[in-house]
Amino acid sequence: MTLKFSGKTALFAGLAAAAGASACCIGPLVLLAFGIGGAWAGGFAALEQYRFLFVPMTFVFLGLAYRQLYARRLACDPDVPCAEPRSVHFRRLLFWVIAGLSLALVLFPYIATKIYVNNEENEAVNLRDSSHVSSQTIILKIDNMTCEVCAASVRKALNGLQGVHESRVNVETRLARITFDPVLVSRDELTKAIERAGYPSSMQKDVLP
Repeated sequence: MTLKFSGKTALFAGLAAAAGASACCIGPLVLLAFGIGGAWAGGFAALEQYRFLFVPMTFVFLGLAYRQLYARRLACDPDVPCAEPRSVHFRRLLFWVIAGLSLALVLFPYIATKIYVNNEENEAVNLRDSSHVSSQTIILKIDNMTCEVCAASVRKALNGLQGVHESRVNVETRLARITFDPVLVSRDELTKAIERAGYPSSMQKDVLP
């Protein structure tokens, strides 16, 4: 029975490690969807520096769980429920469900990056379709961005403001180029929207028309 407990513990520990590996990207998006940002979102983004630990931990724990279910003979007394074929089948099915979910969580930052990079140009084109009577363009320096999902959170926060015509966010340079109508939205409102998303920002420069 000790081995059974160890296998279950390893399985759910692998799921927890996978959640930690993707929390830096999923966390800010979930919080932003519920209107929560600030320090909470920034805290999730800070977990990105620990991905190099969470990812291998995920596979180590899943490997231990697999070994328990497949590579080793289950240590159960004949009259104990865990020795029944139905119980063994259920536990192995549970393993594959959780293993698949864990893999999806680990890969989410990479997949999401591809999706958001492809969608960024379409969003920019849609925003440029409207004519701008008066507009200004500024470049802001944004801290704590670690992946393309972080940039998507910033874009979503900016594009939700009335008067923002276009927003382009670059993760590598950590810069955001924002074109907006100063009559409808102020620079202070732009920086506050980014801060609510969990990413402090500061003025970099104005872009002359």
